[in-house]
Amino acid sequence: MKRILTLCLTAGILSCSQLVFSEEKPKVEVSGYFWLQYLNDLSDSPEKGTKSQSSFELNRMQIHVKGAFTDKVKANMVLEAQTPEYPGGSLKSPFVKNIVLEMADLLPLPGNKIIIGIPGTPWIGQEEGIWKHRFIYRVQADADAGVKSNDRGIGIAGKIPNSYGDYAITYGNGEGGTGNFDDKYKDVQARLTVSPVPSILSGLKLHLFKQIGKQTSNGKKNDVLIGGLSLEDKAHHLMASYLRKEVETTSTITSPGLSIHGSYKITPEAGIFTRFDSWDPDKDKSDDAYKRIVLGATYSPFKDIRFAVSYIAKNLQKETETKKNQKWLSLHAEVKY
Repeated sequence: MKRILTLCLTAGILSCSQLVFSEEKPKVEVSGYFWLQYLNDLSDSPEKGTKSQSSFELNRMQIHVKGAFTDKVKANMVLEAQTPEYPGGSLKSPFVKNIVLEMADLLPLPGNKIIIGIPGTPWIGQEEGIWKHRFIYRVQADADAGVKSNDRGIGIAGKIPNSYGDYAITYGNGEGGTGNFDDKYKDVQARLTVSPVPSILSGLKLHLFKQIGKQTSNGKKNDVLIGGLSLEDKAHHLMASYLRKEVETTSTITSPGLSIHGSYKITPEAGIFTRFDSWDPDKDKSDDAYKRIVLGATYSPFKDIRFAVSYIAKNLQKETETKKNQKWLSLHAEVKY
């Protein structure tokens, strides 16, 4: 791994040195989006002793700035503000979600690029791109397993020849883009996506993801393995994935999960979606598992505007005085610019 990192950094330095002598300014593009929501809590006995509520929310906003120095050297920055808890919670101050320098075709690998800074990690963005309803709810690896969507470090991404898939690897601090970092250990995340028959069924893909949690004085944390199968085209998508998380301290805690989601476009403007998640925080502990159901419909009157209605239910294996089943009915808007 150290040899690969040294090669990547050397290639990056040589590539950037060529820019020093260029007087041409980079081409800059600005875009972004924001999510609005009206949430109605239908729970009979809400968690944490709070009362049922309804509220207007600004769930998330992002500003994307992209600069192209050449066709192979680019810089991207994403600023974000969000409501950290779902549902409710105060709006988190703007922070740097991603900021990276991308350098393409520097290694003897097909369609490769080296990414340095705060890159996106290999899995979260991949599944969100298939799910296509992140503005409704996070994917399971994020919501339940705590897999980071970004991290401070270095990454390599590329494509398999003849449209047979793609791959991505990151090597980072392991605390996410904004987490506190106070040790020398690192996380490794790797994803391989394979299209077995691209000429016959290009939307059929097999996914494999592995996160090797960094070794600390208390043991490894957040080792994650995900295997998935997806099928998508212009009208629909269907994906199933199995997730297994292990945390090693004085003992090993194993957390298995299953997520199945799909969507179908009834017309170019209107569609429906559904999702089922099953999660067990500790398979050796009884009565702590839960299931999540997500149902809804979307309508896009314009190209970059989507409206949606969703019903989300979280059903616990066993309710307690402080933890109860939850259900929400919400209206959403996603606006891109």
